[in-house]
Amino acid sequence: LIHESGEHLLNVVNDILDMSKIEAGKFTIVTEPFNVASLINSCCDIMRHSAEQKGLSLKVDIAPDIPELAADKRACKQMLLNVISNAIKFTEPGGWVKVATLVEGGDVVFEVSDNGIGIADQDLPRLGNPFVQANSSYNRSHEGAGLGLSVVKGLARLHGGTVELTSAVGEGTTVRIVLPLEAQSESGGTPLDTPAVSAA
Repeated sequence: LIHESGEHLLNVVNDILDMSKIEAGKFTIVTEPFNVASLINSCCDIMRHSAEQKGLSLKVDIAPDIPELAADKRACKQMLLNVISNAIKFTEPGGWVKVATLVEGGDVVFEVSDNGIGIADQDLPRLGNPFVQANSSYNRSHEGAGLGLSVVKGLARLHGGTVELTSAVGEGTTVRIVLPLEAQSESGGTPLDTPAVSAA
């Protein structure tokens, strides 16, 4: 319990630090081409134990011939781990989480979907704002500071990308991280405006 509590606090502190850097324009992304399939598989390997502990099926669907993505690999890994972790957290035992990637036009899309508890329509526009969680009774059984999605949104925006969120209560949630194949870096020091998570 001490170890788990310490890890939880460390994650919260790291999210706060990352959010502060992003909002201050001090989070610098380092762009390099990397293999998308390898990144997806690595993230799923990291999260598989958490999924199995909850009795969840973790599926991977990688489109063939995905080109290399020119982006900050560490930031992309952080975005994926955050979104996959959320999907696992809010999916009941016996459910599934699916991680997919595909190319749409000049963008690479990372898509994480689940058949979990879902999010009410009125809560969707607020998610992605720091320290905001869905305002529902199920919140109390799921720990979190409401920072994960805001960090994901900020990191996507630094790449010139977007985060799209669709959900229905009791049916599940899909998060789409859309990044240009050639990252349009915004990491030069301009503070970010507030939210651009879209409820598609």
